[in-house]
Amino acid sequence: MRYPPGHKAETRARITRAAARVFRREGFSAGGVDAVMAEAGLTAGGFYAHFESKDQLFGESLASALRQVRRWHHQWGEGHDGFDRVRAVMSRYLSTAHCDEMAQGCPLPALLPEIARASAPVQARFRDESSAWLDEIVACMKPRRPGDRDLAATWIAFASGALQLARTQPNRRRASRILRQARGQLEVLITAREGDCEQ
Repeated sequence: MRYPPGHKAETRARITRAAARVFRREGFSAGGVDAVMAEAGLTAGGFYAHFESKDQLFGESLASALRQVRRWHHQWGEGHDGFDRVRAVMSRYLSTAHCDEMAQGCPLPALLPEIARASAPVQARFRDESSAWLDEIVACMKPRRPGDRDLAATWIAFASGALQLARTQPNRRRASRILRQARGQLEVLITAREGDCEQ
């Protein structure tokens, strides 16, 4: 059967998007190739026509999910500049809507422990894409100060950890309380850095 031009690339992208959902929902170890291909609406036998291994797919799906986070950064921060842009992004990140969407949300809260144990190529893909997101945040921090990149990484770590903890709660009310407290504490940290610019 002859497929139209671009069919293989589109199928690969479809599998990658499906894997990003499955791995965030079930974890990398538990989310098998069969589940990924079913999520993509494809037969499991076609997997190796597109990827050499599940590990390769993990790296690709992480990159895809983190590119989505960067797109959210632009959407959530639209109409804001500087530190107000960071506030707007982090407020949406620490929202109940994002908390409820594990399979569609940021991959950090769902997968960081597995990324830490992943192969060197997967970790390299993760560092590249997460570094690009850090750049988006650091660009908002003007004038720049030494250590801003580390500070931005700390904010992301704080927010993703709070989201991870909120997802463990037995009801939405308790999850919302954790997210609200996290937004308040992150506001203190952002305001402190913003105040440095005015001194």
